[in-house]
Amino acid sequence: MILLQNLLIWVHVMSQIGAFGGLVIIQYGLPRDVRDTAVGARVGPQIIQWMLAIGLLAGVALVFLRFKLMGGSPGAHFLGVVGVKFLLLLVAGATIGISCRKLREGRIRPAERLRVSAIIALALGALFGVML
Repeated sequence: MILLQNLLIWVHVMSQIGAFGGLVIIQYGLPRDVRDTAVGARVGPQIIQWMLAIGLLAGVALVFLRFKLMGGSPGAHFLGVVGVKFLLLLVAGATIGISCRKLREGRIRPAERLRVSAIIALALGALFGVML
């Protein structure tokens, strides 16, 4: 059980690091003409959304294991932090998807703002994760 829990923790952490790093590279590392094309709006964010989904599933499995191992409720602090992290990951995934749609419509400035807000949501999620 401990081995499974450690494996899920690593999967969750690595997928979130990959999603955060991928977004930072897309937003600040790529040239503007590559970043703001239709292909750039489709391929990179899809990989990031898959990383977010894998991290979200690993996080849900970790919460389930925590309930199973403890036999009861882990406490209000734990549930509050997990709830906030869950909402922040959903916000990040949604803003990435919306930014892709904005790029396809040719609205580059709102897409950039949405990507930055997704980076901020992921950074806040990481800070809340440290509180566990």
